[in-house]
Amino acid sequence: MREKGGLIISRVCESRPPRGSSLSLLTALGRIELTLREVIMFNWLRGKKRAASSVSPIGPLAFKSNDAAFAYACHQMQSDLAEGVFLPAIVLDASKEFGTQKAVATDAKGIQTALLLVCSRDGGFRVMAQTASKDGPTITVGDLVAWQAMAFRQEFANLGSDERFGWMGLVLGTLKPEWHNDVGWVGADRFR
Repeated sequence: MREKGGLIISRVCESRPPRGSSLSLLTALGRIELTLREVIMFNWLRGKKRAASSVSPIGPLAFKSNDAAFAYACHQMQSDLAEGVFLPAIVLDASKEFGTQKAVATDAKGIQTALLLVCSRDGGFRVMAQTASKDGPTITVGDLVAWQAMAFRQEFANLGSDERFGWMGLVLGTLKPEWHNDVGWVGADRFR
């Protein structure tokens, strides 16, 4: 049974690994998975960090599409990048960007790995991210998702033309293209 609307995040908005890089994408994804587990365990041991939020004077906003919501977030909302911050992101087609077999990969444990365009003032940056668990929505190209920045790793930053490719994080759930002044982005389905 899926919980709807269980994810709400606070305020939020082009990197690409060079072709033929010495570290293959599959090797990098394996390292990301291992490192993410370490980061999650470390964060659990030291306690959770809450993302700072501030209330905007604007009212509820409903966007016609996920792309429109993402563009608004990039240009109008706070999108500072730091450990623990939640940002909206758009799921991209990894098969077109990297030549992978699928747009969004799913491993034997049910964890999904996707290429994301994460909100930033310059229109977004790319990262590879995994879902927080196997229990949740099936993410597809074009979905608006909640991404939480977990840690920065220089070895992954070196794979891309944009240093921000080194940010590791988790997809916590899908978002509706709706912003509510009192709660932020409205969640659709979350990973449990």
